[in-house]
Amino acid sequence: MEKYAQSSDGQNIHYKESGKGNPSILFVHGWLGNAEWWNGQQEYFKDKYHIVQMSLAGHGKSDASRKEWSSESYAEDIKAVADQIDSQEIILVGHSMSGAYVLEAASKIPQVKGLILIDTVKDLDETFTDEQAE
Repeated sequence: MEKYAQSSDGQNIHYKESGKGNPSILFVHGWLGNAEWWNGQQEYFKDKYHIVQMSLAGHGKSDASRKEWSSESYAEDIKAVADQIDSQEIILVGHSMSGAYVLEAASKIPQVKGLILIDTVKDLDETFTDEQAE
């Protein structure tokens, strides 16, 4: 079933739900992707788990009129969807660039019980000064 959640900055975030069971697995695509990237996983897992496939703002059927594009904004997209689904246990799956976004979102979503990062190259202990990040 296709649905929309509203992110904290008013963007309509598209997502699809299927399957049943616990926990919910919330799939977040990588750069230039959308909810459809996860159709193979949806088909495989739908008989055991509640599957949620979402498109971040600017991707797929989600709004693309955001004023500020940041990792925090993308994390808020994920939180908006997680808040709207009916689940007490959520596993976040982030592919590529979305690995960082699901990490940030996890700290805002109490129902998160696990994280899966796919093709996300990240040293979680590494920090950068503002100058380096710039």
